[in-house]
Amino acid sequence: MLHPQQARDFGRDLGPEAVAVRAGLMLAKPNLRRAQGRMAMLADQDRGQFNDFLLGHPMHVKPGAQARVPRPASPLSPAAGVCRSCRKVVGVPAVAVEGARAAARGNFVSRMQLSVVIPVKNEAGNIAPLVSEIAAALDGRLEYEIVYVDDGSDDATAGEIRRLQAASPRLRLVQHRSSCGQSAAIRSGIKAACGAWIATLDGDGQNDPADIPALWAIAQESPAPPPLLVAGHRAHRQDSWSKRRASRIANAVRRWLLRDDTPDTGCGLKLFRRDLFLDLPYFDHMHRFLPALVLREGGVVRSVPVNHRPRERGVSKYGVLDRLGVGITDLLGVMWLLRRAKRPALVEEEFAVAGPCPRDQAPVRQTEPAL
Repeated sequence: MLHPQQARDFGRDLGPEAVAVRAGLMLAKPNLRRAQGRMAMLADQDRGQFNDFLLGHPMHVKPGAQARVPRPASPLSPAAGVCRSCRKVVGVPAVAVEGARAAARGNFVSRMQLSVVIPVKNEAGNIAPLVSEIAAALDGRLEYEIVYVDDGSDDATAGEIRRLQAASPRLRLVQHRSSCGQSAAIRSGIKAACGAWIATLDGDGQNDPADIPALWAIAQESPAPPPLLVAGHRAHRQDSWSKRRASRIANAVRRWLLRDDTPDTGCGLKLFRRDLFLDLPYFDHMHRFLPALVLREGGVVRSVPVNHRPRERGVSKYGVLDRLGVGITDLLGVMWLLRRAKRPALVEEEFAVAGPCPRDQAPVRQTEPAL
């Protein structure tokens, strides 16, 4: 028996056209009365279609009365009704329901152009202002979503995101049970993202979402190959003198050793394709070396000056000395990766008979018998 919340979620995923299937699946349970009770808890817009299905069914038509004509059935509607003896839906393959749900999810993913991934830890006060700024920058421009990754916060960060989800359907939440670091949080968000392109932002509010459309325009004007990384450059950084000085020295040393020709790799505002990031070697603190890793894959890096703002709420999670300690070790590791990189030049295989790529063919599934 479906839980009421599961039934409501199922209805949102598939829409009104799947009401008949849900009714049939409910009637297939041993206890018809309990199934009807569960169906009564569905949303109001579904209730009318469910009643039409029941009143038009032979089990619910009195002798001599004319059955009500149900509403037009969808391709998923039961073909033959319900068996009196075993109360099973006749002619509805169980795979039809999962297939419809997968199709609905696939349509949603195919329409999604951009996923804004934001790693946060203890940034409850910055959630609402940043979501509002992202909406102001992107609404009406493209299809997007906002994926927050809560990296083990011990404040009200997750609760604030959930509160905003009621009014912001584009807002999603991914949570780590414990803190794993910014690179791990970014990777979790990108793996959960639905968009073909990824924009990353720091969750402290210092990056300006109003810069995202400019980065998006550059990406759309660029050719598909080679892979592209559009990196923000904080030309007028609003941080303490010690942070700016340490960052300037670190960037100079990194550019000299890695030859990535990027003035500011620490800026959280970046734009790239999802599949490009997932092809990169993963390690802790990798987000600071994305330009070098993209170049290692044969990609192109374009740096764009962006706005940078002072932190207004919360406290910084990084200091000067802790960055320096791990930075040296990570730098040596990236140098090793660059020296060990191999990019084979592929020779196109010629087929005697033209046909679809075997990789693109869907796996053959056994058709399940009707319930």
